[in-house]
Amino acid sequence: MVERGYFSLGRVGGVSLRAHVLTILGALFFTGFRFEPGAWLGFFLLVLLHEVGHALVVRRYGLQVSSIDLHAFGGVCHWSGQATSWQRAVIAWGGVMAQALLLVVTTGIVAIVGSPHSAFVAQIVYVFTATNLWLIVLNLAPIPPLDGGTVLRHAVGMSDETYYNLARWSGILILVVINISVTRNIIGYVVGRACIPYAVLCDWISPHAFSLIFP
Repeated sequence: MVERGYFSLGRVGGVSLRAHVLTILGALFFTGFRFEPGAWLGFFLLVLLHEVGHALVVRRYGLQVSSIDLHAFGGVCHWSGQATSWQRAVIAWGGVMAQALLLVVTTGIVAIVGSPHSAFVAQIVYVFTATNLWLIVLNLAPIPPLDGGTVLRHAVGMSDETYYNLARWSGILILVVINISVTRNIIGYVVGRACIPYAVLCDWISPHAFSLIFP
C-alpha cells in the first residue's frame, strides 16, 4: 500500500521503515545516472544505515523512534521526546558516526579479502567507501538541513522558523551547487584532504587496503 508516495518496507523493533517511490532518483543522481545496480543498492543501504545511526542514538537516550523514511534527497528519522540541546546535537551526529563505522569495516574487509571480483560488489564497495566519505564530509557542513546544520542549530539556539526557512532554500541550493563543475572540484579537493587520515588508517589496517579500494 502506497501512502503519500511512501510504501512500507516493514517494521523493525517497532520502528516503521518506509521508502518513497522516487527514492531511486537519489541513487541515480549520486551515480551520475549510470546503469550501476550495485551502486544503487549501496546508496540505498548507506542512507538506511545513516538513519538507523540516528535512531540508535535516539533510543540510547530513552526517546521514542516512530519511523524511518527514505526519499530521493536522503532520509529522515522521525522521533519524539524531551531531549537537551546536547542530546539533539549528538543525535544529529549519529548518522555520520554510523557511516564512519561502515567505512572502517568495509576497508578492513577489503584489506583481508581483497578487491571484489564482480562489478556488482565492486560498485557496493565503492559506495560504502568513496561515496560514503564524500557524503560524510558534505554532511558535516554547518548548513541546514545537513546534520552539521542541525548541530549548529542547537549550538546557537536557532529558532525552528529560522532553521526550516534556511533548510527549505539551502537544500535546493546544495543540489544546484554540487552540479557545478567549479564547486564540484572544490568539494573534491576537500574530500581529498579528508582522505589523508583515511589513507593513514588504511595503511595501518593493511599497506594495500587504500590501493585496493581506489585503484
